[in-house]
Amino acid sequence: MKIRRYLDKDKEKIKKFVASNLMDIFNTDTIAGAEDLEDIKKKFEVLFVIEQKGKIIGTAGVKKIKGDARVSRMYVNKSERGKSIGNKLMKKGIIIPSWLGKKHSLLHRERNSLAKQGENNPMKQKEVRMKVSNTLKQKWKDDKKFAKRMLDSFKHLVKNKFEEEFSKICKEYNLSFSYVGDGSFWIGPCISGKRRNPDFKHLIKKKIILLNGDYWHTKKDINEQIIDYKNKGYNVLSIWQSDWNNSKEIIIEKVKKFSS
Repeated sequence: MKIRRYLDKDKEKIKKFVASNLMDIFNTDTIAGAEDLEDIKKKFEVLFVIEQKGKIIGTAGVKKIKGDARVSRMYVNKSERGKSIGNKLMKKGIIIPSWLGKKHSLLHRERNSLAKQGENNPMKQKEVRMKVSNTLKQKWKDDKKFAKRMLDSFKHLVKNKFEEEFSKICKEYNLSFSYVGDGSFWIGPCISGKRRNPDFKHLIKKKIILLNGDYWHTKKDINEQIIDYKNKGYNVLSIWQSDWNNSKEIIIEKVKKFSS
């Protein structure tokens, strides 16, 4: 499949494409009222052609809005839909996803979502993650109102299933641990430069318990947390959710021993 700029020699082929998909095109909200190819072209800065095996199967129109180039509408032959054409267009840089705050069709939203999945997710890019991280660190340091809002938001957190089950076990076995994962207790700044909020804290001793969801956490992340806590004089018991689910009785015995 090729995606290339519209040329005058494509005029007749494009006309046939438009004619064969006329009803489908007129059902869209962007070019309602366009009677032919010339009307369509007037609505765009650039018209792109989607071609497969020498046959035109679609078009994409790009126009500038406040200096930002964006695709207003892409038309693809019905027989070619569902073949990731939109995703391929975005990877080629034709579509710029600057549609926030605007109402778009289900097809547009789906295409935009597909283009940012997996490795294409902007948050997967190291420079983006670093920029977000540095900005948040600076706001925590300099903006007292921001820090207060963030800390207050933790107070409204609800225990997840893992934390709820563990809380019940602590009560059932009279284990001296209280839930503080709602932001009610913080340690730091630590040697990593971060502040830490453990899940459970011993009522008297400097002992904490971390409950780690296998999906959200990595061993590297947890090891960094453990180093931070130990550097502040805390003993740490780290419990992975998969271990809890598979061998709950063994974990309970470990907690009893850790608590004493």
